[in-house]
Amino acid sequence: AKPLSIGDAGFALSFSASAGLLLLSPPLTRLIGVEPLNHRRYEGGPRQRLRTALLHYFPSLLCASLAAQLATLPVVVAYFGVQSVISLPFNLVCVPLCMLGYVLAVAVLLLSAISLPLAMLIARLPEGIFTLLIAATRLSASLPVSGVRFGRYPGLLVALHCAVLVAASDLTLIRERIRNWLPLALLVVAGLSALYTFARACPFSVMFMDAGQADCAVVRTKGHTYVFDAGDTYTPAADYLNATALGVDAVFLSHPHQDHASGLTDILSSFRPGAIYVPAGWFEPEDTSPAVIEAIDLARDMGVPIIELKAGDTVELPGDAAVEVFSPSGTELPRDVNDMSMLALLTCEGQRVLFTGDLSEDGEPDLIPDADVLKVAHHGSAKATSRRFLEACTPEIAVISVGENNFGHPADETLEKLKASGTEIYLTRERGAVTLTWRGGAWRVETYLEAEQV
Repeated sequence: AKPLSIGDAGFALSFSASAGLLLLSPPLTRLIGVEPLNHRRYEGGPRQRLRTALLHYFPSLLCASLAAQLATLPVVVAYFGVQSVISLPFNLVCVPLCMLGYVLAVAVLLLSAISLPLAMLIARLPEGIFTLLIAATRLSASLPVSGVRFGRYPGLLVALHCAVLVAASDLTLIRERIRNWLPLALLVVAGLSALYTFARACPFSVMFMDAGQADCAVVRTKGHTYVFDAGDTYTPAADYLNATALGVDAVFLSHPHQDHASGLTDILSSFRPGAIYVPAGWFEPEDTSPAVIEAIDLARDMGVPIIELKAGDTVELPGDAAVEVFSPSGTELPRDVNDMSMLALLTCEGQRVLFTGDLSEDGEPDLIPDADVLKVAHHGSAKATSRRFLEACTPEIAVISVGENNFGHPADETLEKLKASGTEIYLTRERGAVTLTWRGGAWRVETYLEAEQV
């Protein structure tokens, strides 16, 4: 009736979890020596039977939770990029709470047909249980480093995963002793997907995120990932990285403004970068937003190195990439924090991408590098990107990160200067995320929205 439901996350998770419960629970319970719950097998009085049932209940619940998680691995990785490892112990609490709350809720529903006031009074019991369940779920989600990251399964590994799932079940004629151990082979398949993702030749690409009136770009090359500005508090970079990356090698923050740096908190909730690079003088401004301070404090608490850079510094990065810094000078703090912006030239595979933050015309350094791709400064503001800057930079492609109704950005005069220099221009508010991929000796440009959709 609804064939497209197969791509719905809820359907895929429910279907694969049910398959895991049916196919993997029997071999897992046999593997750890737990018999299915069956009161008729228990001997002794009521107390002894209850004690025996409880001793079997939690191992059986653990097997069921593990069966569901193993079966859903490809789906979870495809939609969320990470598999929780603390959900197993949490399920020992949450599943009984959910079952008890469900039974009480049904009882309240039936009781409401007899006495609505009494039903409303008793309804506080399942309400309290569900509130506790939500609190436990939020607690598990807030814990740092609570999951294992795998690469997305290619089609062949998805087929192998399904084959192992069926082979481990009681539907096959494979010897029981072998079938009992087969569920663990699903972890091997997951490991192969991670190796495949890391080893796969990833072309040099830069995605300029559609982050509204904020700046955020993700660079990927040869299995390594770098973030240039993190966007605002709720950044799209976190979701994108969760779906595509096994880790974040480094984060470069142009200056301590909320629309460029506060999204770091979202990224840190899933990743621990190798380092965070900031411009010299980062900690000196007194009006830094609380969201940015919170993000940097979180990084410190996680033990992430925070390194200040100034003009003349160069950072060599894994994946045959390097970042050369042209500003700030590091000698004195500019009056405008925008002019603290790190002018960073990323070089990879002979191509140069220039990140400018919110650097204004007054803050432009004397030495401006040549670049193939330009992230236009300050969302295309009239006070940024001088003619001298464009004459020195000579970009082929320019991307402007800008949202709707934001302070008149980009300015008409900035667009005219870019057009006059022969630069191909892309605006995120019109084209969505803009992805540039260096392939076959040329830049391939892909936009989330096609031109006719603008």
